[in-house]
Amino acid sequence: MNPAAGGRRALRAVPAIRAALRDRMAAADLVFSQGPGNAAELAYQGARAGYAPIVGVGGDGTLQEVVNGLLRVPHPPPLGIVPVGTGNDFARGLALPATVEEAVCRIHEGAIGAVDVARCGIRYYLNVGGAGFDAQVAAAVNGRRWRWLQGPFPYLLCVLQELWRYTNQELVLHLDGHTLHRRALLVAVANGPFAAGGMRICPQAVPTDGLLDVCIVGDVARREVLALLPRVFTGGHARHPKVEFYRARTVQIEGPAQVRVHVDGESVGHLPGEFHIVPGGLRVIGVGSGHAAPTPQRKE
Repeated sequence: MNPAAGGRRALRAVPAIRAALRDRMAAADLVFSQGPGNAAELAYQGARAGYAPIVGVGGDGTLQEVVNGLLRVPHPPPLGIVPVGTGNDFARGLALPATVEEAVCRIHEGAIGAVDVARCGIRYYLNVGGAGFDAQVAAAVNGRRWRWLQGPFPYLLCVLQELWRYTNQELVLHLDGHTLHRRALLVAVANGPFAAGGMRICPQAVPTDGLLDVCIVGDVARREVLALLPRVFTGGHARHPKVEFYRARTVQIEGPAQVRVHVDGESVGHLPGEFHIVPGGLRVIGVGSGHAAPTPQRKE
């Protein structure tokens, strides 16, 4: 558990989590991460010690750390998820339960399915990575404390703040060897459909199809960004003439060295960036039989 997740919502949920575990699990140990990176080490040590499943209690940042810990062992145990973070986009994309009791019940049922994992450099991620404006906003969000805000609101506030500082950049993209030159606001490289607390940045992304979905938001003006923003929650931005979608197994992005790169809202440096898909790289509880992912339909 990340006790700081969701503005300490995770910590407040401890009594309910302990009660749910006691009612449904024969044995479970609850351990708390002590700071950035510690959840990855706890997951790694737990996997090496034979714990199965390993359950991440927190938000997308916590889950990303847990996954990076699990994938350090040759045969990682399945991942269970109790989503008590700010955005919970990975759980949302898999239609996993949102309450503690339902999430623990789903874990107890034990239906397990394989999902894809994305990778940027040596960092694995679950939902959306990319470069440009969204990475700049992610850095701004992470630089502040948002204990009183949930969902997309911290992201939206930082969008409004950073929009007046950011300049669209000349980028070169290589999608499985096919090269594109674009002046763009951002490039999103997605494994799942949701980001930033419910935005459908790549609405047709399915984390079980062995492909990365790429959304390029081109050379849009600031006023266009403001008009597009509410449409991202429904996927309506896909109809904008300056928004393009592609899919690939490997994505390389080149551009100015000051352009930030992020994965699941965590800054991982600057351009150039290289992204890969790891098909079926992770087993997750709750996406087995009866919880199949939808068939993807894409704009090429």
